[in-house]
Amino acid sequence: MRISIVLSSLLLPLVLACGAFAAQETVVVDFETDADLALWEFGKKSAALVAEHATHGKTCVKISSDEGMTSYRLPKDWSAGDSFDMDFFVEGTEVVSAALMIGDTPWEQKRTYWNRHNGGFTLKPGANTISLPVNGLFRGEAGSRGNDLKTNIDPHAITLFVMSFSCKTPTSIFMDYVRLVKESRPEGIIALDFGPDSQPVFPGFTAVSPATVHGQNGAAAGFARAGMPNRGRDDTFPTRLYQDWVEPCIDDLELVIDVPNGKHHVWFVYSDCGYWGGEEAKSKRRSIDAEGKEAYVDDRGDAGPTDYLFHFEKVEPKPGDSVWDLYMKDLFKSRTFAVTVADGALNLKFHTDAGWSSKIAAMIVYPDAKKTEAEKWIAEIEARNRKEFDGRAVYMGAKPVALDVPAPAKTKGWWLGYPKLESALAFGDAPGAADGRLARPAAKGQRVSFTYAIRPLKDFGEAKVTCGDLTGPGGKIPAANVELRYVQNGLHRSFNDISYTIVPVSARRVAGSGMTLGKDLTRQFYTTVTVPADAKPGTYAGEISINAGALKQTLPLSVEVLDLTLDEPQFPVGYFGIWAPDELPQPRRGTAMRELLTTLRTYGMTSFTSGPNVAFTGLDAAGKPQLDFAACDAFFKLAKECGFTQDIFSYGGPGMVDGLQDGYVIGATGYGWEQKTGKSFGELLKIVWPAMQEHAKQAGWPTIRYGFADEPRTVEGARELAELHKAYHDNVPSVPTGGFYSVEWGDTDFDKAVQESFKNLTWSALNGYKQIDLDKAKEFKRELCMYNQGDTRFIFGQYSWARMNQGFHGFMQWSTCGISGYQHFDLDGREPDFAMIEWGQDEIIPSVALLHCSEGTIDLRYAVTLANLAKKKSDNPAAKAALDWLKQQTDAVPAEKRTGPEGEEFRDGCIGYVRKLMAGK
Repeated sequence: MRISIVLSSLLLPLVLACGAFAAQETVVVDFETDADLALWEFGKKSAALVAEHATHGKTCVKISSDEGMTSYRLPKDWSAGDSFDMDFFVEGTEVVSAALMIGDTPWEQKRTYWNRHNGGFTLKPGANTISLPVNGLFRGEAGSRGNDLKTNIDPHAITLFVMSFSCKTPTSIFMDYVRLVKESRPEGIIALDFGPDSQPVFPGFTAVSPATVHGQNGAAAGFARAGMPNRGRDDTFPTRLYQDWVEPCIDDLELVIDVPNGKHHVWFVYSDCGYWGGEEAKSKRRSIDAEGKEAYVDDRGDAGPTDYLFHFEKVEPKPGDSVWDLYMKDLFKSRTFAVTVADGALNLKFHTDAGWSSKIAAMIVYPDAKKTEAEKWIAEIEARNRKEFDGRAVYMGAKPVALDVPAPAKTKGWWLGYPKLESALAFGDAPGAADGRLARPAAKGQRVSFTYAIRPLKDFGEAKVTCGDLTGPGGKIPAANVELRYVQNGLHRSFNDISYTIVPVSARRVAGSGMTLGKDLTRQFYTTVTVPADAKPGTYAGEISINAGALKQTLPLSVEVLDLTLDEPQFPVGYFGIWAPDELPQPRRGTAMRELLTTLRTYGMTSFTSGPNVAFTGLDAAGKPQLDFAACDAFFKLAKECGFTQDIFSYGGPGMVDGLQDGYVIGATGYGWEQKTGKSFGELLKIVWPAMQEHAKQAGWPTIRYGFADEPRTVEGARELAELHKAYHDNVPSVPTGGFYSVEWGDTDFDKAVQESFKNLTWSALNGYKQIDLDKAKEFKRELCMYNQGDTRFIFGQYSWARMNQGFHGFMQWSTCGISGYQHFDLDGREPDFAMIEWGQDEIIPSVALLHCSEGTIDLRYAVTLANLAKKKSDNPAAKAALDWLKQQTDAVPAEKRTGPEGEEFRDGCIGYVRKLMAGK
């Protein structure tokens, strides 16, 4: 390796701007010789040294965009740098995705997926510099770390470096100047990067964790005393400096920084998003005291607690928009204050009126004499963070293409189309077939939906959509039964990255929305009619009117009401994680859970997870369990009133016994009861659970399927789970225990441990499964359910019908309210937002996916109704044909298949056979 000290002005084309201060670079690989190539194994054999796009020296390596690079021969010690930087150039116009794996000596000793670093990055067309933090390379995934080995990747002991590239369109990638970079900051300026002990530290900054104590181990900046480790967190978003933080208020921590006496300026950034839902900033007021006096106040008022819910509700990103300007400038804006120090130490105290609302990500302190130099450096730091974010938040969506606009549309100035009901049109899509119509059959009491789309060829401004009564031979379906919605678009990302697309997200009411029809931005609409339960058979017709400036369009709408009421499948289906925000203002807060449950039931769901639990506090003097049922009694009463009568899945709740064990394992809590009560854990189960079951029966609770497993990932973890499951199986076999995981029937220690759980649990909800799993369920007399199969019409419809008939007993999908960080903004937080609903300021907003899933639940009801009708009319010649057809639909979806037709075929087939069976009525 060779080392060079250079001024940043020479590095501007090569690395992120470093300002007028020194950066030390250690060259790792420069791709100048065949020996440099020999350090790597190239899976596609595409590597060649070329002069084009070299950024250092005379040559670089050119590879294909599907290449994979593996090296066990790079220098093992990376500790000379803050960053491991690589230059790339991508030819063409497509972005390139890269998967990254890094292993070290500890990984070599225990080679599993979860013990290596698994990450990735995205390359934009043209020049890119990728900068990896040398310290802070987690093991596992960004959203699931430290499942086995708890430390970060050891920068002194790197043994494996792998990159695998992919691109929609084949192109060439040029790579050069792999180097370690060590940066410094201007003299006299203090720069602090807050986070956990394992955080990736921004170059030139000093790490401060909850355990950093001022004066200990030479720390010139730190807390007066140590805080709890979980007061520091790495959110992985948005940049190396802003992504991690420390929350000092919870432990009342005082920050102490050694500074010379005199006037000082403090620049700092809050991190308001949080890693999990629930960690967002919700304060009305927060402040910082400096030297005993209030120096900074952020007064957000009554809107503060719900800011994370509603701040971006009205924001709709469009291709070409700056994500930083739309979202980030509000979320990560810098703040400043000045303070005079007279005792050689700056003392800062942090205050907030809500938990997790004073998360400090970064701080820079500088004397007034350094103001000009410091502000210039801070401007560079802010620019670097924006550039880093823009380099990570790469738009991965479709590029604009020229559409073949029909001549009549050109004349009118807008293009009307009728997409399939399961379609989710993006801004750049054609609006669908021109010869469609809004006409469908529906059963009595059914919700029936229609969709159409408009692509404006010029700006028309705000749109109004109306519909009157639908009239027919049996009377009217009132206009109040007609929902008029449009599709709102939003950002969408995948796991472990913040590159994004812009996709249809929610279906919002048109009325009062201010929605506009803009040039070349396709807008999809949904209209849903609720057929009255007592509607008379016949066709009901009406008209939809769309008005937006010069755009005037009417659409005929008709519903054929069948002389039929749909049966409800005895197959509980729904979403994980119901949740009503405590921050909602009254009176809505008091009715929010009823609003949510009613919404889910309206869209066809018959089950859910989450809710209150039962607190267990021990045994009384008579040896009876002390259990508090009040919250569960009220909750299940409400759920029943909202129409939930089938099995409920418990995933952390509802109806769990809190305080009996440690989550999914017996743990210290479970074993500790023996010392407190003289009863073993098994004996305690025999006391607690019969009391639970008796009360549930008397109070009219639904059957609860208790989830006691959640995707085990290590042998030790799987064995602990199996121990709990055996205890329940042996002592309280009537408790319907289960879990959410997958099982392999191999002979590894991990496989065997999971198999033991499968044998002991009453039910297993599997994510991946094969025919062998169905066979094993029959062998061990166990029930199968499924989870996270997909959020499409097919999955909730024909697929669920097939699984129900193949022996499955229910289905849960992620997730009702799954948001990490700010709502309506998918790039922040632990993982992508999967919410099937959004909490709007005025009402719950359904997602487009929920509309599609709802269509599937109706398809399933038609199939069940047909099967029941055919069995009832077994003497009808059409009955056998109907049952044979239904069996064909089941057989078309074997255990290994998850894809199928998303259109009307399945429902139309059901309705066709229903008509035949009812023809002689």
